[in-house]
Amino acid sequence: MPEGFKFRFHNRGVEQPYKALGIWLIDQWRQIGLEAEHWVQPTAQWVATLRSRQQQYEVSMDANCQSVVNPILDITKFLSDDIASDNYAEYQDRELDALHAQILRETNPEKLKALLRQFEKRVLDEQAHYLITLWWHRIVPHNARMRGWKISPSHYLNQDLATVWLAPE
Repeated sequence: MPEGFKFRFHNRGVEQPYKALGIWLIDQWRQIGLEAEHWVQPTAQWVATLRSRQQQYEVSMDANCQSVVNPILDITKFLSDDIASDNYAEYQDRELDALHAQILRETNPEKLKALLRQFEKRVLDEQAHYLITLWWHRIVPHNARMRGWKISPSHYLNQDLATVWLAPE
């Protein structure tokens, strides 16, 4: 991109990780001569803008959070935009679509892993429709007296605190 290239960067109005990461990205872009206008919206408007597909920005922060831990579900947003309604990058990649069809039919775990890695390489390396900026590691501290709660592999599962209680000291 040429020196002084300007674009609008759409972001979610949540401090961590969105706004903090957005500020860092803008600084990194600035260092290579790119000028990004940081357009921050509250969550509901941010999602509505992504879904509207009205090209109000050139680059947007996005999120890929599923309710269960399943790599096959996690990759669906990278399918062509006429297949995946949450592909906000608005591209079509029939090679990815065909690879996904293979993934859905594969029952051998080793072959499935190889196909998933091939899909990942196409999305993030060969085509780079998306750039992964962070992987949010889940840290769950809790008091040793806490009972009735089991840690799950997702931010979304087992969050009902109705069965959680504190044991006496």
